[in-house]
Parts: sequence; structure tokens; C-alpha cells
Amino acid sequence: MQSTVSVVVRRQPGLLAQIVSALLREGCKLISQNVVPTTDAELQRFTLTLEIPESAAGSVAQVLRGFGELVPEQRGSARTAAAPAAASLETVFAELVDSYPAIGGRVQRLALSLPAAERAAALSALGERLGRREYLANYSLGSPLKLEAALRRMVAPALRRMAKIEVDGFAVRLPDCPFCTGLRGTEPSCDFLTGFLKGFLDAAPATAGTAVRETHCHAAGDRVCEFVCTPA
Repeated sequence: MQSTVSVVVRRQPGLLAQIVSALLREGCKLISQNVVPTTDAELQRFTLTLEIPESAAGSVAQVLRGFGELVPEQRGSARTAAAPAAASLETVFAELVDSYPAIGGRVQRLALSLPAAERAAALSALGERLGRREYLANYSLGSPLKLEAALRRMVAPALRRMAKIEVDGFAVRLPDCPFCTGLRGTEPSCDFLTGFLKGFLDAAPATAGTAVRETHCHAAGDRVCEFVCTPA
């Protein structure tokens, strides 16, 4: 089975060789490779066309996620149709960077424009990239902080640029969330903000691996949007 897969990774010498080696160990055959820059100078996109054996079909995505953010796999004739969507998300990311922190309306419009099946993954990936960027740009030179202190002293100031928030232990709450006002559903819908928190905390050495879960959401009828962060 031939497939084209893409992963957005942090720039690091020799990383492409590591990714290819990991895929070869899964039995994949490399047909072609391409490396392109992204709108973030610290990141780059590796696009690989592979011959993937049926036995490795379920493990390729897992391997790539170990290196960076996986762009949804493109198969066969769907490859050409899927490429513009990936390119448009790069454009959206650039727009979010330019507009930050006044991005609530843009994120909502994007959420409403995406197919339901793609929405959570796309918004979460964009949020992670922006959260990581915010940490590296404004907070990386401070002393390493454990999770509870990091939420109060780094995450809270970063989020207050976008919305009113409250921090209570390992919980972050938004009484008036700007990211889900136009959304309705039975499940939490602030995938962008979940990703932002995850990306921000993963970028900090002392809080890398923190799990972030939205437990309450305005879009699901709750009074607040609440995110619970669990240390690794």
C-alpha cells in the first residue's frame, strides 16, 4: 500500500534520518521525501511517500507522532484533494500568529468551517503549535516551574491576554470562553485551547508530558469551560 504522510517537527540535525530509520524498521519502503519550511521558523514539515506493508498500517502514525505533529495521512486519489487543506491550515496558523492574542473569532470561524470529523484534530494541532510558540517566545528564559506554579505564573498570564481566566490548583477555568461561543454539542468543544495548554506545557521542561482534558464546556451547556491538567 502506497501512502504519503507528513509530520511537522522542530528543527533538529539528523531528525529526518531518524524518522526514516524508524519507518524502515516497521518494514516501510521509502519512495520519496521532501522537506519544506513552515510559517514558524523553528519548525519544518517532512513529507514522505512510502510503501507500507499491511502489517505496519496501524503503527506508522504512532511512529510519526513520536517525532512531531502528524498531518492527516493522504491515500491514493485523495492525496491531491487533501493537500490544499493542509496548506490552508498553514495559512490559518500564520494569521493566528499575526493576530495574537485577539484570535477568538478566527478560531471560532475555523471551527465552524471544518468538517466535524476533522475539527478536533486540526484545532488541537494549531493550538499546540501556538502554545509552544508562546512559551518559547515569552517564558522559556524563566526558572523551571512545577505544574501548579507553572499554571499560576506562566499559563495564567499567557491566557489572560486572550480571555478572563481562573486557576485553581491544576484546573484552569474560563467563565466567558471566546473559543466556543458559536459551537453547540454534547461534548466539550474547545479543542484549540486544549491544544494550546498542551503545547505550552510540553514546551516547558518541568511540565513536559502533562495531560490536559476539558471537563466542562460552554458549548455543552456548562457554566464555565474548565481544563484539568495532570502531571506526567
